[in-house]
Amino acid sequence: MASHSNSNTPGANAIHNTEILTQCDHYAETILKITCDIRNQGFTSRVIPDFPKTSFLAMMDDTKKTRNALTGEELHNYLYSKLINLDTLTMPTPEAFTTLANIVNKLHEGLRILKNAHAKVFGCSLVYGQWLQMSFEYINNPSKKSGYRNNWKQRLSDNNICIKDRQARTLRSLAKKFYKYRRFHSLSIPVSEFWNKRKEIDTMLQNPRLLLTGWAMILRLLLPL
Repeated sequence: MASHSNSNTPGANAIHNTEILTQCDHYAETILKITCDIRNQGFTSRVIPDFPKTSFLAMMDDTKKTRNALTGEELHNYLYSKLINLDTLTMPTPEAFTTLANIVNKLHEGLRILKNAHAKVFGCSLVYGQWLQMSFEYINNPSKKSGYRNNWKQRLSDNNICIKDRQARTLRSLAKKFYKYRRFHSLSIPVSEFWNKRKEIDTMLQNPRLLLTGWAMILRLLLPL
C-alpha cells in the first residue's frame, strides 16, 4: 500500500497526489491485462499490484470538499438558483393517464410542488428557530424571573416541547443570523445543506465590497424583512 505524506505544502501534496494517481493507473492497467489474458488464453501469470485505496478515497473526499466550497458571487448565484415563488400547490394523485405527454406534465408539476415544499419547510424552520431564540432570551433574562435561567433545555422538557437539543441549537443559530433576510425564506433547500454553507453565506453577507456592487440579484436576495 502507498505511504502517506506528512507534508502540508501545496507542492508536496501535488507530488503525493500524482504518485497515488500513477499507482491507480498501474493497478487499472494491470487488471485490464489480466482480464484480457484470461479471456484469450484461459490463464494469466501477472500479479495484481497494490491498490492505494485509503489514499485514493481521501483524495476523492478532498476534491468533493473543494468542489462544494462556494464563496462570493458563485455562492450567491447558487442560492439565487434555489429561490422559488411560494404558491399553493397540491400534489396530484396518480390517475389512468392515456398519453406519455400527460405523465411528463405531471412529473414537471410534481417536481415544482416538491421544490415548493422544501422552501416552505426551510422558511418554517427559520421562523421556528426565531421562536426558539425568543424563548431562549426570555428564559435567560434576569428580569423575567422565569425560574429556568441557564436551563432553557429543561424548560422545553417541562412543557413537553419534544425537540432535540442539537436541532434546537441549529435552528436558533440559523434564525439569529438569517431570519431577517426575507428571500432566504423562499429557498428550496434542506436545512442541513444550508447549515453546511452557513459560514460562507455569513461571510458573503458581511462583505461590504460584495454588497455594494449594485448587482440586481444581490439586492433582491439580501433585502431584509
